[in-house]
Amino acid sequence: MLCKMEFSQSWIGDSSSLPLFQEMLSSEFVATRVTAAQSIGGIEGQAVTDILIGLLRDKDAQVQAAAARLLGYRNDERAVAPLMKFLKSDPTYGGEKAATSLGILGDAGVIESLKPLLESSRLDVKVHAAVSLARLNDSSGLNQMRVWINSRDRTQRSTLYYALSGAASSSLTRPKSRIRNPEVLAFIREQLSSHTDRSVRLYMALALQGQQDQTNIQALKAATNDKGPGVRDNALHALFYCDKQQGRVAAIEALDDKAENMQRKALYLLGEVANESDVDLIAAKLQSPAESVRLVAISALSKFPKSLVAERLKAAESSKSSPRVRAKARAVLSELSD
Repeated sequence: MLCKMEFSQSWIGDSSSLPLFQEMLSSEFVATRVTAAQSIGGIEGQAVTDILIGLLRDKDAQVQAAAARLLGYRNDERAVAPLMKFLKSDPTYGGEKAATSLGILGDAGVIESLKPLLESSRLDVKVHAAVSLARLNDSSGLNQMRVWINSRDRTQRSTLYYALSGAASSSLTRPKSRIRNPEVLAFIREQLSSHTDRSVRLYMALALQGQQDQTNIQALKAATNDKGPGVRDNALHALFYCDKQQGRVAAIEALDDKAENMQRKALYLLGEVANESDVDLIAAKLQSPAESVRLVAISALSKFPKSLVAERLKAAESSKSSPRVRAKARAVLSELSD
C-alpha cells in the first residue's frame, strides 16, 4: 500500500497520471489520500470531478475537506448538489470550504441553501457562508459581518477579514470568486477607512483587490495615505490589481515615500509593469541607503531587457555597496538574456 512517495511536479495536471493517483486514493493513510486528491485537482475532465464528489463521502474529514475545496476550482456545476448535500450533513470539518466552493460554483439557486449556515455553531462556517452569499450578490450575512468585525474577540474579526481578503485574492484568477454585493463592498470600504484596528484596515485593503469599480479604486487610493504600518503598501498592492495604470502612477509616487516598505512595494509593482520609461526611476533606488530597497530595485530591473539595465547593474555590482547587493546584481546580470 502506498504511504509516502515522491513524484515529479510534471505529473500534476497530467491525465496520464490519473491511475496512479486513483491507486493512492485507496491507501489506508489519510495523508496519502489527501495528497492524491490535491494532485488530481488540476487534471481536467468530468471523471476527476466525479472522483472528487465521491471523496466527499470519504471516511476521513481531512479528505472530505480537500475534496470540498478542490471542487470549487472545477467550474463544473454538477458539484453543486453534492456540496449542498455535504453541508446538510453538518460536517465537523470542511464545511467552510464547501460553503466557499458553493459561492464560486453556484448561482442564485444556492442562496437559500447557504442562508441557514449563518446560524451554524461553527464560526468558520458562518463566516464563509456570509462571504459566499456576498459573492452571489446577497447581503444576508452583512449584519453578522458588522458584529464580527467589531467584536472584542479577535478570532471573529480575523476569521472574517481573512475570508474577505482570500475571496479577493482568489478572484484574480477565478473571477466568480469576487464579492459582488454592493452593500458588502460598501462595508469593506467603510472598515478600510475608519476601523480602529490596523489589522482590519490592512486586510480590508486586500479585500478590494480586483474590484475595478471607481468607487473601490478611490477608496484604495485614499488608503495609500493611511498612517498604519502595512496598510498603505497593501492598499497600493490592491490598487495595482484593480487598475494597473492607476496602480503604476501611485507606485511612482510611492518611490518617494519615507517608509521603506512602501518603496519596496512600489519597486516590485513597477517591475511587474516593466514600462521602459520607468527604468531610470527604478535605477535611482540603487542609491538608497536601505539595503532592502536596493535589493528590490535590482529585482525590478531584472524584468527589463538587458540592453536597458546592464550598465546600471554593472555599476551596482562594482560599487561599494553591501556584499548582498553586489552578489544580486552579478546574479541578475548573468541570468539576463540579450
